[in-house]
Amino acid sequence: PQHKVGCRTAHAQQMEQRQSLLTQSGTAELVRAEFGLARFEQINSPTEDDEETKKKRRFLEDMPGLPGWAYPKRVGAIAKAFAMFDSPMEVPMRVTAGQVIPLQFVVLITKWGFFPAYAVLTLYASECTPEGYANYPWWCWAALLPVQLATLGLEYFCHRYTCVPKFQIIGGFHIMGFLVPYRVWLAGQV
Repeated sequence: PQHKVGCRTAHAQQMEQRQSLLTQSGTAELVRAEFGLARFEQINSPTEDDEETKKKRRFLEDMPGLPGWAYPKRVGAIAKAFAMFDSPMEVPMRVTAGQVIPLQFVVLITKWGFFPAYAVLTLYASECTPEGYANYPWWCWAALLPVQLATLGLEYFCHRYTCVPKFQIIGGFHIMGFLVPYRVWLAGQV
């Protein structure tokens, strides 16, 4: 019990330190502290980077092809902070996705809980015709629609936190091997 209390206290202190860093010095300092990086400074002179590093830094910072409304501002600030490292790097998925894992779990439980119940509802609400087909009332679709729309909305919210690392690693969004604009990809995923 004493060990657990000490762990909770240490965790609480660590969380307070993270929150303090975030409010005092912004996202960049929090990223530096979180990953234990010795140097975290913006490179002011364009002559310090070779052409390939400049190109990578521009891509990671600007994210051409990914509209600003597709991700939260904080995720964009984290992406810019990672682009300003001496050796620019993509944002790791664990940095942005951790916030929405509990929400994605809610979506998973909702789907796994609702669809078996929906199948039973449809089974008992349907009637067999003499031709061997099943007819079911219109309200069966009305029961499905709100749950589908709610889980789709929550999944989109979760996607907003994971699209930046995905975009930075893959370099764009693809459908059947073709590079497509974000809006087309998003519509295809729905």
